[in-house]
Amino acid sequence: MRFLKQDRNRRQSKFSRLRIDPNILNKQFDKLDNGAPNEAYIIKGYGNIVFMRYQENGENFITILDRADYENIKDSLWEGFNEYIVKKEDHKIYLHRVLCHGDITGMIVHHKGSRFDNRADMLEPVTPKEHDRHRTYFDDLIIV
Repeated sequence: MRFLKQDRNRRQSKFSRLRIDPNILNKQFDKLDNGAPNEAYIIKGYGNIVFMRYQENGENFITILDRADYENIKDSLWEGFNEYIVKKEDHKIYLHRVLCHGDITGMIVHHKGSRFDNRADMLEPVTPKEHDRHRTYFDDLIIV
């Protein structure tokens, strides 16, 4: 298994999207067969973390979720949009805003780590001014 960072010639980077080779998913992960629109996987021994697959522009990516949060959102189809994960209803609903705990009225939800990590501990509501201090560049993390 190799980890590759997509090089976008940027000085400072975190990761926005995670790609895992399908062969690795099938060998190292256990698929959850629950009829949800997005395929989901767990790793034995880490049952409280779910790896959910979604598509953006025809490419497959993975996001990391808490198991309890996954159970609440699994019945919707989630897709990539500008390197974020959304479901489309009357308007776009951003996954990280749905999963952030606490009052987010008038706030921006900030990923403390990488954008593909949507576990509740990694999301925090911040003001727009606070969010500007966190600005950084994002690349993709590719596991092959």
